[in-house]
Amino acid sequence: MLLKCGIKMYGKETLNNHQIIKYGLTKEFFQAFHLLKYLDIELPLIMHRKYSIYIQPFINKQLYNLEYIKNLQKKHQLKSIADVQKELARNPRSIIDLENKNKRTAILLDCSLVKFALDKLKNRQVVLIAKNKKEAMGLQKIKLPKNFKVVNLKGVISKQAVPSEKLVNLFKILSKIIRLHSGHEIFGKKSFNNWLIKNLIYSVNLLSAFDFIIRTYGIKAIMDINEYTEKGTALALLAKKYNIPYINIPQDLIADLSLIPSRASYYFVWGENYKKWLVKRGIDPKSIKITGNLRFEYQDTKPHITREKLLYDLKIPPDHQIFLFTTQSLPEKVNKIVMNWIIYTASSVKNLPVTFVIKPHPGDKSNYQMYLENKRVRLLSKQYPLYDILNNCDFVLTISSTTAIEAALLNKRIIVLQPNIPYMQARNTNAFHSHLVQAAAGPAIYNRKQLKECVEKILKDEKYRINTYYQGQKFLSNTLPVKDGRTPSKMVLNAMDEVINKKK
Repeated sequence: MLLKCGIKMYGKETLNNHQIIKYGLTKEFFQAFHLLKYLDIELPLIMHRKYSIYIQPFINKQLYNLEYIKNLQKKHQLKSIADVQKELARNPRSIIDLENKNKRTAILLDCSLVKFALDKLKNRQVVLIAKNKKEAMGLQKIKLPKNFKVVNLKGVISKQAVPSEKLVNLFKILSKIIRLHSGHEIFGKKSFNNWLIKNLIYSVNLLSAFDFIIRTYGIKAIMDINEYTEKGTALALLAKKYNIPYINIPQDLIADLSLIPSRASYYFVWGENYKKWLVKRGIDPKSIKITGNLRFEYQDTKPHITREKLLYDLKIPPDHQIFLFTTQSLPEKVNKIVMNWIIYTASSVKNLPVTFVIKPHPGDKSNYQMYLENKRVRLLSKQYPLYDILNNCDFVLTISSTTAIEAALLNKRIIVLQPNIPYMQARNTNAFHSHLVQAAAGPAIYNRKQLKECVEKILKDEKYRINTYYQGQKFLSNTLPVKDGRTPSKMVLNAMDEVINKKK
């Protein structure tokens, strides 16, 4: 790698080779095609996610071309994630306010926030966005107040007629830019021209649809769980243009890949760890509010079976301590490494009361049947309710899953596994999978010998066992707000009202 850097919470602050190429080419894409605008918004910004996917094969080929990487970094002077955020945000010109601002009372929400809306916003004007048919059908099953509106995004897009002369003008501009960059390693390819035309039309339609929604339903604030998607980016840009607060409220763990560049007005984050991480990325601390996580509040965390029933069903001796391994959607060879550690440990501690239970992630395609030959290993189905096992286990082993947070909330001890993971754009970006190590969530394990020694020490040394508990609780207090009677939903509501009133 060209750059050496220390690992930080949810990803490093300096760039690796992959990011130097990716963000350098993204900057070139934004700059070269910035004249392609609709509603005064640069269309390449909407295409960021799909463009990253499109150039991935090229990035893979150049990943060890040090001369190319060196020249690209010298050209664009992108050395940190904060540099990338500053260069790529490219906010549109802001209009002072939409017309009829006093009549704008509705809050636009992603449909995944419907439980929060029903709990805290039932007396307000709420517009829920359903991105597809599945989400629309899900909302139909819920009894919503009359002041709640459900908008099917695909339906709005299909009904929005973009003036043909505007599209013709965009294609003329596109042809000129393509000719100008005919020698470019990406833009000079015919396949890129076809890709760009397809995504240009979709971006125009998406902007047109959201512009219609904002104007028609009197939107005064937007709360979204992800601004990296085309939907999120379009909403964030329109919010900037119309001076409407856009609140980014992530419900899952996010890394640079799913955030940068960001254009949110405000960030409602889980806790101190995320706030510090965002500040390192050039986000204004004044725009960050700690609110906890709504998903953890509203999901059903109660077990539907007793520990005794679990032990009986899985044929686990009643005196055994249960070590739960929650897998993730990672390459099979990574899961094999961890399972080899577990089998080695299970075979080495025969005189200790311990059973390992494997709970596969829904997206995990690995086959774990072969490991059941060891009598101290049990396998659950992917469909097995997480909280039935999470409540009834004693320790949780994971690489970087949110189950570590859920386990700490249930006062379970955490063991952080750190097998070697191959670099992948979407699943292993800039040391993201080490975030639990950086947060000191629990003992960090790098090989089978360490896992064996850790399990033995936990079972034999009461002081060490107590320390792992407090270690997990300290991690929890830094990840989520300290429990002081305030629920995440109350904190989100208060922060949202503060934002809206400040806007007024």
